Amino acid sequence: MKALRSSLLALALAAFSPCLVSSPALAQEDPTIEAARERFKEGVSYFDNKEFERARLAFVQAYALKPHPALLLNLAQSELRSGHEAEAATHFARYLREHAEATPEQRQAAREGLDAAKQAVGVVTLTVDQSGADVLVDGASVGRSPLDDPLYLTPGEHTIVAQKGNETARSTVMVAAGSSTSETLNISAKKPAPAAAASTPAPQEALEQDAAPESSDADADADAGGPPWEVSTPVAIIGAGLSAAALGTGVVFAVSARSYYDSADEIARDIEAEAEQEGLPSRGICTPDPGTVPANPESGFPGACKKYQDRVDTADKYKTYATIGFIAGGALAAGTLVYVLVPALSGGSSSERADRGVKTRLIPIVGPEHRGLVLQGSF
Repeated sequence: MKALRSSLLALALAAFSPCLVSSPALAQEDPTIEAARERFKEGVSYFDNKEFERARLAFVQAYALKPHPALLLNLAQSELRSGHEAEAATHFARYLREHAEATPEQRQAAREGLDAAKQAVGVVTLTVDQSGADVLVDGASVGRSPLDDPLYLTPGEHTIVAQKGNETARSTVMVAAGSSTSETLNISAKKPAPAAAASTPAPQEALEQDAAPESSDADADADAGGPPWEVSTPVAIIGAGLSAAALGTGVVFAVSARSYYDSADEIARDIEAEAEQEGLPSRGICTPDPGTVPANPESGFPGACKKYQDRVDTADKYKTYATIGFIAGGALAAGTLVYVLVPALSGGSSSERADRGVKTRLIPIVGPEHRGLVLQGSF
């Protein structure tokens, strides 16, 4: 069985690599593909060394950068062995559904992995009476109805919500390991019955109706049972945090640079005072102007001048870091502000704004040669 797992990883690597690098020129032009290929290779290496949690993280990054069915088998195997059985079952099922070109050995491994994962989770087959409804489990989106696969949930209590427009339906389910159940959410049943035609209101009633405040987007969001759009979009929070961190770093380096400049100025004043006492010209004694020679070349201040220059060099370096921090912080702040305001100004309920607005995800990239963040999505 161990040999089979290793060979399956090798087969998946062979299937996955050509789709990433169809030509050397393409690999050089697209750093995302190159990064995905490196993460994939790292995942295979970690898996072979039985470092399953690190393998899982590497495969998650690779799949986020370059979704491909061949990655799902490796990702699911790593999740199964690192204690993420619910995610493993979801990815095994998706692999069997999407990867029609899989070999019989790969499909057999996926079925065995799915059976093993299902022993540790509960299976909920969800039916929603309307198609196109957003389905959330414990506040996290899992797709739109009708779902392609059952829900694979960790043992315990879970809240399932189906939301379409301003109408929602929710249910709380308790699942046990190895259990299987069905759940139906009826959004239509939540719609109020049409009221009978009312007669013309009396003057006082009409006045009260005119004075009633109009419902706001926030009220619609509350009735919908979903979180506000701003709260349900973590990229805005991450962007604000990164912007604050960059600006704070810029301030720290700016203060440090100012301190080193002041120290250099103080050393320069001391050198000038000593030079005057020894009868040397103070101008250019450390960095003489072209054609300027100190009165007594044997009586220089090499130690003090070196200390002065070190202070100036350090101050210049910190000034550069501060400038980079301010520029990065300003760019992140501007990008975050646009991200928040553009969909919010378009109006509508939280789910409608989320559908029309910017949809992105921030992916951390950590590796021997690549470190940073990749912002992926539609704008």
